[in-house]
Amino acid sequence: ESPDILVGWQRLQKTNYPDQIQKFQDLKKRYPGPSAHDGAGPGEVIDDYLEDSSEPVNFSTIKLRNKIMNDLILAIQQRKIKGPYIEWMYDHFKYATYEQFFGKDHLPDSIASMALAWYARENTGFDFNIWTC
Repeated sequence: ESPDILVGWQRLQKTNYPDQIQKFQDLKKRYPGPSAHDGAGPGEVIDDYLEDSSEPVNFSTIKLRNKIMNDLILAIQQRKIKGPYIEWMYDHFKYATYEQFFGKDHLPDSIASMALAWYARENTGFDFNIWTC
């Protein structure tokens, strides 16, 4: 079985929510398919602004977060994901701690975006192997 290919990833720093949502919408138009977003905190209001559906995922639910993180780690270990070398993301994965993945420490945004993209990919009936986060 061929690995999934990561074809898009955006790092938005110091960008307001309306601009972030618009960039997300633009990616969804370019690469249609299922998506998920952080459904806790500010993420709760995002649904109101989205043109297309995106599943809110609450990372504060420990059991769900642990499953999502375990699924992502397993997918990486089994080489189910292929993509370009992105130094920012690589460093986040390389230096992430157990507490960031499974505990109460802040999960780096690049890891969260990969986890949400993989979650959306795995938890829908949509058959594809090209995705963005």
